[in-house]
Amino acid sequence: MQDKKMPLSEHFADLQKTLLNSLLYCFFASVLLSFFHKELLIAFQKPLNNVGITALNVLSPQEGFLIPIKLVLMCGLIVATPLIVREVTLFAWPALRQNEKQILQTFVIPSFLIALVAAFFAWQVLIPISIEFLLKATTNNNLQATWTLQYWFVFVQSMLIASVAAFQLPIVMGVLAKFGLIDSHTVREKGPHAIIGLLILSGFITPPDVVTQIIIAIPLILLFYFSIFIVKANED
Repeated sequence: MQDKKMPLSEHFADLQKTLLNSLLYCFFASVLLSFFHKELLIAFQKPLNNVGITALNVLSPQEGFLIPIKLVLMCGLIVATPLIVREVTLFAWPALRQNEKQILQTFVIPSFLIALVAAFFAWQVLIPISIEFLLKATTNNNLQATWTLQYWFVFVQSMLIASVAAFQLPIVMGVLAKFGLIDSHTVREKGPHAIIGLLILSGFITPPDVVTQIIIAIPLILLFYFSIFIVKANED
């Protein structure tokens, strides 16, 4: 292919263009969202308000300034993600083999949609259940919850990343099946071991409460069995 014979300098220039465009997408999305930073901050604290925590504390002079900026940047990155994926795809496309292009076409959009579902699940289910348990554990020990904006931001960010990563299981298994590295028979055979592994994983990303662990494990187990269907559909 013609694109594969491009000089290294041209590939480097294309890479620079891709990185620059991606940064610009994030920048402009963040600038637009910065006009709504107060609304974002209010929405960001809503799960806490639902359990009676009406305000977060800041422990350093810069925390109340920096965390809203980080929140706007995080939301800007989320909004700009489709455009960034498009830029990266356009950069990598000429160098891909035909079967790799087919894999990319098959899995990119589903992967993005699953990530949205995972983030929604984390925000609406996982995070509220977790903070309710943690708050109850705190008060049961005669302690007062004094949570900070910094730690709340890190907590939410970690939960979102863990959920999005865990929900990519069908995509990962589908890609592995496309390359012939796994098959549906083997995956089905290893089902009991996978369920134990998913229960352990849900224990890591949730508070140490059996009910919460099971609530989180159920969608992961359903995703695993859905992955068997994906693997079967992508076996060569």
